[in-house]
Amino acid sequence: TLKFPSYTPGIEQFGAMVVQARTVQVILLCCARLACQASRLSLGAMMPLIAAELKLSTSQKASLLSAFPLGYLLSQVAGGAAADRCGGKPIMSVVVLSTGVGTVVCACLQSFASMWAVVFLFGFFQGPLFPATGVLLTRWIPSQERASATAIVDLGNPLGAIAALSVLPVLAGLWGWRGALALAGAACLGFAAVWQALGSSGPERCWYLSAMEAQELRTIGVAMGVADPVPIAKTATKVGAWRLLTIPASWGVLLANVAFNFQRYFTYTWITTYYTDALLMPMEQAAMCMLWSNIADIAFTISTGRAADELAQKVSVVSVRRLFSSLGFLGTGVGLLLAGMSRNYLVITISVIFSCGMQACHVAGFKSSYIELSREHAGTLAGIGNTLASVSAFAVPLVGASVLEAHGGSNEVSAWRAVFSLVFLAAAVGTVLYAALVTTDTVDERLERQAMRQCPTLLCGPGGLGVSEHHHCSVASSSLAAAGSALARSTKRQYGPQSERQRRRIKGVMFGALALALLNSPISHDVFVGIGASQEPYALAMALL
Repeated sequence: TLKFPSYTPGIEQFGAMVVQARTVQVILLCCARLACQASRLSLGAMMPLIAAELKLSTSQKASLLSAFPLGYLLSQVAGGAAADRCGGKPIMSVVVLSTGVGTVVCACLQSFASMWAVVFLFGFFQGPLFPATGVLLTRWIPSQERASATAIVDLGNPLGAIAALSVLPVLAGLWGWRGALALAGAACLGFAAVWQALGSSGPERCWYLSAMEAQELRTIGVAMGVADPVPIAKTATKVGAWRLLTIPASWGVLLANVAFNFQRYFTYTWITTYYTDALLMPMEQAAMCMLWSNIADIAFTISTGRAADELAQKVSVVSVRRLFSSLGFLGTGVGLLLAGMSRNYLVITISVIFSCGMQACHVAGFKSSYIELSREHAGTLAGIGNTLASVSAFAVPLVGASVLEAHGGSNEVSAWRAVFSLVFLAAAVGTVLYAALVTTDTVDERLERQAMRQCPTLLCGPGGLGVSEHHHCSVASSSLAAAGSALARSTKRQYGPQSERQRRRIKGVMFGALALALLNSPISHDVFVGIGASQEPYALAMALL
């Protein structure tokens, strides 16, 4: 059975007996990506037949193809915020259902205006797909398994592209473009029913989650029904999603996504033109090269996630994120540079396939960082990032055309070398920014630490301990924090580098031991005697802290 690796000693046997509920969720998300990507690309695959029947001009074809990304661009942030508030399942249900309905309706239309409106709404309702996926992965998948889970979910994109560009044209030859679109929409509606039956916003809402897997998820750090910070942190420090944009690590992830989309959609948009115009390769051969590029993307994606999760057990998670995104950026850029330097078809094809395959490394890089930066606002952050990345994808054709025209046109190999150099420059910038700014320290944990630093105010404020006890409480908290930090540094020097989660667990044990020692000290005795029986909850709160 398909299962993710278990990294907590003593519970490896839990996931080996049955298919895990979180595995089912990841497979469902992969299928959702596949269905949405296939439906999205089906319009482009069917465009020659649609244009011939509806007698569309060149400008109308371009306008129709741009209607989807326009709607897609407008709804991502709002969709991500809705997924944060309402959970990922209802938002994903709307996405998949509207995708199926939109594809079926497109097969029945007879005019350009009506089709443009439907395609725009089609894109608008599919906009929350990426942020809702991030929210679901955040609620379901522990950090040790996120690279593998992200890799499996990401497989839906190339599989959907292959289905749209290879399978649908064959179906269109049998039943026409309307029949092919209707069949694709019906398949998407069928999956929507499966998602409604098996999808879940979190482990606490899953009807088929076993007791053993629930215990495993608790043990390895997935909150069962509590995805927010601890209550004292939430009451002490309540912030909105806008605070995400004030943290450098967020911008590292956002800008990495912009650079990634510039590289990826340059490959989708311009490589076929490079084959046909500069290298004079027949269109059939160029299409076959792109097919092999998608297959390489799938193969690299399958291997990358598992390798990253295994490596994360030996080095820190943040080092793994930096390594794999750097490999993704620089590998893609170097592959395109090699393609521009050679005139041999085989070398060029291998270089392009390598370039497309290396893009899969990002599933263990910035794509995993999206679901690590925040538990409470993961959908909003993903929506902002994908919106900025969509703008980058929109700019790729314009930037590429400008550079080509400035260097002699698309028939000149030297012009393509200039374009490939620009893509490599974007890769280098993305590498530096992401490596410099990324962290696995979540926003929620920072707020928790801020709340802990404010605990003297919470415990000793109005109605609390009073002036003398406030002084004792402040001294005790400061001493506790200093001693805990010193012990953490000592442990790190003694036992070497460990994962972020392991270090947090060690600090928690240290703080607990120090708190027990503090409770037996004269200071704590004086404080608790001064509190009195009527203030017993405050004593309990201090003991827990």
